[in-house]
Amino acid sequence: KEAAAETAFAGARQIEVSFLRPLEKRAPFSARQIEQGVIVPIEDRNPGGDGYGCLSFGHERAFLLLGVAVEHAGMMHQEIEAGAASAARGGDGMSESGNPVSGGGLLAGKTCVVMGIQNRWSIAYAIAEQMAQAGANIAVTYIDERAGRDALSLAEQYGGRGYVCNVANDEDIDRLGADLARDYGRIDSLVHSIGFAPAAELAGRFIDTSRDGFRVAMDISCYSLVAAAQRIAPLMGDGGSVITLTYLGADRAFPKYNVMGVAKAALESSVRYLAYDLGEQRVRVNAISAGPIKTAAARGIPGFADMYGAMLQRAPLKEDFGADKVARVAVFLASDAAASITAETIFVDNGYHAMGM
Repeated sequence: KEAAAETAFAGARQIEVSFLRPLEKRAPFSARQIEQGVIVPIEDRNPGGDGYGCLSFGHERAFLLLGVAVEHAGMMHQEIEAGAASAARGGDGMSESGNPVSGGGLLAGKTCVVMGIQNRWSIAYAIAEQMAQAGANIAVTYIDERAGRDALSLAEQYGGRGYVCNVANDEDIDRLGADLARDYGRIDSLVHSIGFAPAAELAGRFIDTSRDGFRVAMDISCYSLVAAAQRIAPLMGDGGSVITLTYLGADRAFPKYNVMGVAKAALESSVRYLAYDLGEQRVRVNAISAGPIKTAAARGIPGFADMYGAMLQRAPLKEDFGADKVARVAVFLASDAAASITAETIFVDNGYHAMGM
């Protein structure tokens, strides 16, 4: 640190850095020991020149984040984090506290499409935001003008683009694929965060589900992933990631979740078949089974408050649960760090899914 502090960071091309090895999980900084000292070049990937650098080491994408604090007398180097990013604590351009770090990140240079933003509280919004903060170029979709207000605001904030797309309409999905090919050429990741069932189908018993309600739920909540993959997977070339959002109701019966649980079960099965079909193209397909999150869509499900309360009561992790926790896993799955993970459903629910009582 002393050597770094004496260097005018703005003009430095290399700097000596000590790698730190934790002696135990979550060991405090004072309990860590120096593994080795190395000389590394400095690369500022942020054209704004904020001083955050990013470097890729060897075959694994381990990111070194260097922060600069500007003080009265000049520039001083402040060490923020060194070593390989850990997916378990959100090594997706996050600091150890879990806050996003601008500049380089796990998704630097990648283009990610996030489908299904409804408003700023939706899971899709949180995923798109954290992907952008992890260095990705983002494109977002929304169904109508109302949803577009927050979606377009987010896209513009990070230099991305927004597209109207009603997944019940093949012409809309065709147009989306053509627009993405024109505007980006290559797509690295697709996030599908879309689900819907008529409200009447969630009010009574599952046995009373109507034929039309069943069709709509399966079309919007499940087939839309297949339809989107048909148009966007060809833009991924040799390698990419497809991610969808599901819920524990695919495996267990939750009162009032009804046909949505059946649609989510079909969605998870579709993930496995898509993973099989797209494996030769090195496109990975995974689902995130998110715990109950207080989104506008979730609040429309009768009994949602009971679902959320049961999770907080019975899950081994008692802390509050939000969309940001799910978004971090989505960033990981879209990154090269998840290169060998496909056909999986990953639970992000404070461990609730594994509890017997």
